[in-house]
Amino acid sequence: MKKGKTWILKDHKIIIPDDVKQQIDRLESKILNYYMQTPLMSELEVHAFENKIPKDKLIQYLKYLVNEGKIYVIEDNYIHANIVDECRIKLLYELYSSGKGITIAGFRDLINGNRKLCLLLMSQYDNEGMVARDNDLRYITEKGKKLLTDKN
Repeated sequence: MKKGKTWILKDHKIIIPDDVKQQIDRLESKILNYYMQTPLMSELEVHAFENKIPKDKLIQYLKYLVNEGKIYVIEDNYIHANIVDECRIKLLYELYSSGKGITIAGFRDLINGNRKLCLLLMSQYDNEGMVARDNDLRYITEKGKKLLTDKN
């Protein structure tokens, strides 16, 4: 059976030791605690050092969290999936209910975030095809409308 770019046995199960699972959970919590900010890699490295996680393992753990859908990596920035999803819903409702486009500044006010985070999130939403850009405005796409109606 093929998974990603490799082959695995059909009944293969990944078993993560408890101590590693705890390290991964703490790393995920650390990223979640940044809420509307994005941690610098140096901050994640300090966290790893304090929790006795070697740098190569930190990278593996981050990749694991991305693959599990717990965090997003957007332009080398790590953002917890809860934040990405929460802001996605707010944006879709705003675009759907207003019938108008939204600027980055308008999105920033909507989610009470900073400009950097808003640009990263919009980049993600652009790539997902849920919004389309026309000059400074983003508009909901048919895919975005479907995402919104599927959530209800």
